[in-house]
Amino acid sequence: MYMKVVVSIIICLVFSLIVKGQEFATKDFSKNYIQMDSKNPFGKSNKICFIGANVTLKTMEYQRKGSLNKNSRDHIDRFASIIDGITSDDVQELADYFKSTLENHFSKIGYTIIDPSTVENQDEYKKLLTKETSVNAGEFFSQMAAGQEWGAAVTFAAGKKPIFKYPKMAMGAHTKLASKNDAIMVNLSVLLEPFLVNWDKKFVSKFYDSEEYKHTFSFDPVAQVSHFSNLFTYDLPMNIVSPNWGALSFDPMSYIAKSKIKYQSANDYVKEIKKGSPSGEITYKEQQGLMLYTVTVDRDLFLDAMKKTLDAYAFQLAEYAKSKK
Repeated sequence: MYMKVVVSIIICLVFSLIVKGQEFATKDFSKNYIQMDSKNPFGKSNKICFIGANVTLKTMEYQRKGSLNKNSRDHIDRFASIIDGITSDDVQELADYFKSTLENHFSKIGYTIIDPSTVENQDEYKKLLTKETSVNAGEFFSQMAAGQEWGAAVTFAAGKKPIFKYPKMAMGAHTKLASKNDAIMVNLSVLLEPFLVNWDKKFVSKFYDSEEYKHTFSFDPVAQVSHFSNLFTYDLPMNIVSPNWGALSFDPMSYIAKSKIKYQSANDYVKEIKKGSPSGEITYKEQQGLMLYTVTVDRDLFLDAMKKTLDAYAFQLAEYAKSKK
């Protein structure tokens, strides 16, 4: 059957729910992100060490519409949008900035910052490295989410450190490391989504063996943060531990929800949206039947907006910690 497709692109600038760091209530930060707060880890010590500060940037949005039932009239269509105009070095810069802004905000509320290098030779830290991800820094990869294709992302660690996860159980090398150094140990991975794509597919008409569909795409220009980092599937256990078995973990499924905190409007750094694959460092092999679009950004404006987003997030996490001291 021949499928005739009509595609229209609408760039829609949406400014609702966009907040700056100090405008967002601590209770809302907790409601959106925190899955478990056990024994108040932020109240157990005045020392804190960020042994893991990882930033994952979503580089491709992938969606699929249509029924897999061969008897269905609904034709399968696939859509992808890829970010262009940035490099791996830029994402590494964001990861380094993430750690520095976390340390800055936590020092402002009275915590002593412990340099991770002071614990890296300890046996407990070395044991944590056995949980290191097999994903290489800077590697692009796909991830299934909620039964459908999710897209692709790239992950970098501050200081180009190893990327690892804490054990699931409370009693492990992570809590032993916290107790040994009388310090809160933070291993945090965040996912940055620089824009959202809303795709509407409508059946228009059918004439003999030809069907016509209309596809409308709107780009919601906001930067979001969640804690699904693509590193360990859906498994992101404790992220913050303290002496005396205090622990905090973030909701690893919050990336699905539409209520994530939206930090920055993206209209300032989105320069162009065009059909086809990017020509820069981030590339994607075009597939038959895939509607592929490139979202080109202004590098300097993009980095500025992403840093403001990470700074706002770090401020809110520190404010949450302050409320628990």
